[in-house]
Amino acid sequence: MFKKVIILLGALIVLSLQVKASNSELFTKANEYYKKGAFDTAVVCYESIVKSGQESAELYFNLGNSYFKLKQNARAIVNFERAHKLSPEDEAISANLELANALLTDKINVLPEFFLNKWYKKVLCIYTADKWAKISISAFIFTFVLLLVYFFSRFILLKKISFWFAVIALGVSATSLSMAYKQEQLYISEKSAIVITASVTVKGSPDEAGTDLFVIHDGLKVEIIDQVGNWRNIKLPDGNKGWLKLSDIEVI
Repeated sequence: MFKKVIILLGALIVLSLQVKASNSELFTKANEYYKKGAFDTAVVCYESIVKSGQESAELYFNLGNSYFKLKQNARAIVNFERAHKLSPEDEAISANLELANALLTDKINVLPEFFLNKWYKKVLCIYTADKWAKISISAFIFTFVLLLVYFFSRFILLKKISFWFAVIALGVSATSLSMAYKQEQLYISEKSAIVITASVTVKGSPDEAGTDLFVIHDGLKVEIIDQVGNWRNIKLPDGNKGWLKLSDIEVI
């Protein structure tokens, strides 16, 4: 039994490596198609990699650029948003996302937010959860080194300096760890989507016979707050709510 498990694990590892190698070759080909201006072929290649379960900020960014070149702005925004979620500090991704959003039909005013809350979210999204965690670990190691200096140094001034810097480093470690946790929770809990239907009427209830509330267009980002069957209760940046079919949106 144990040997069968080992053989199965070995087979899975080999298969995984083969898939990664195949995706790597496909990614290179997709990039070549993009450079040649064959954007539709590049999209097919990039989408094939995504369907295999692999994802990265670079993959989504390149896919977004390909859709943008094909003038499929909504699909471009979907992938720029996914890339931004994986790499929020990347300036190129942010710039292209802003450019794509500038072409939207719907110009919706965002509800005003308390400045401290807005500032906190901005700081939180500077890095991903993984990077916040790495900062926390690095700061904790630095704290440990400083404490060693404090306990074993014979110089009073050096002991004082190392002690207070250790306190600061420990604070940075704790804060970064908290940021990593909050960022991870935000990543899991946040359910946003992009409207992909050219023009769609938002309903007052999850039903075709529901009251027509307002019309929105492709590319608009909405927040999913509830679901009933194939319907999703969405919230717009200005606070308006309503129901859309799942087929009218693409979850980020």
